[in-house]
Amino acid sequence: MKQKLLLWLVIPFLCLSCKEKGITYKQPVFPVEDTARFELLTPELDYGVTEDIWVTDFYIITFASDSRTHRFCHIYDKQIGTLLGETFMRGRGPGEIEAAYGTFEVRNGAVRYFDFTKNKVLQFHIDSLLMLGSSVICETDGDYFSGERFRGSTDKYNVSLYITSNREENTSGINRLTVKDKEGIIVSENDCYPEEDQSANFANTYYVAISPDGTKCAIAPTWSSVLELYDLPSLHARYYGYFAGQEYDSSTGNIKLTEKTVINHSDIYSTNKKVYLSYGGDVLQLANQSLPVEERKLVCNKLDIFDWDGKPLRRIVTDYRVSKLCVDAEEKNVYAIVEDRLRRKYIARLPL
Repeated sequence: MKQKLLLWLVIPFLCLSCKEKGITYKQPVFPVEDTARFELLTPELDYGVTEDIWVTDFYIITFASDSRTHRFCHIYDKQIGTLLGETFMRGRGPGEIEAAYGTFEVRNGAVRYFDFTKNKVLQFHIDSLLMLGSSVICETDGDYFSGERFRGSTDKYNVSLYITSNREENTSGINRLTVKDKEGIIVSENDCYPEEDQSANFANTYYVAISPDGTKCAIAPTWSSVLELYDLPSLHARYYGYFAGQEYDSSTGNIKLTEKTVINHSDIYSTNKKVYLSYGGDVLQLANQSLPVEERKLVCNKLDIFDWDGKPLRRIVTDYRVSKLCVDAEEKNVYAIVEDRLRRKYIARLPL
């Protein structure tokens, strides 16, 4: 009798395990879908590469290469969008950055940029920079590890995302996600890629957002759509949302577009209660690019909002492409670097 009972327990378990080996992708269903228009706060910007945007009580701070001023960090008045100051020129000298490869964050009125190429950390207080200029920038040595693509901080920890190689097996011993304390001691690690094709995972690019209270972390890729939600500092998985698969060629180690390729996401931002994603998975890239510029569809013009359990809450269809986004502390407004169909860039605000 015990043997029969054990058999009946094992069979369902084996069936469940088989089901878990395959991934079923399904688009989230939002109970609310509405439209909204951005309010442009600036004239057209001379931005090339756009990397990030943050908002404080009084300022909007962006990290983007400006072809006119040749600076990367720009500070604007939050209410009216007036440019108040700029810093971080390209170069190898003190207070300069070599390339837009690193992580940028604004917390408690201070700006911090970890220049991975230079392996230096550049910091300044916003009010001090506006009063005294770039002489207030403090530069210290970094501890960059090869393959590190993101490093964000909380009050107690540093959170890093690594992609060590796109062609070879990881022999460095560094896991994909690590949490370290301020002394550099590893607190937790997680080497999970939710998607199965490791080569395609290495080729993809990922956006990471840490909740302001430092207790949660969200990750989303550009070229597929899997929402990863974790607790911090444990890196315990709260939720994996499988929305769209890897419809691209990665045989060369880089992304090569196919007829099915879309830009699923262009940025992610999180508050203590919600996760915000810019979404563009409904526009086929090659087909769209073949059209005259004025006829092309907007890409990533939708804002998808989830709670920290992965529950879809709301989709907002906007009138601009959302390149980079953030949300104010009260969750009343989205601030974003946006683009129109002609790829002209602006800073804009959208009420929630």
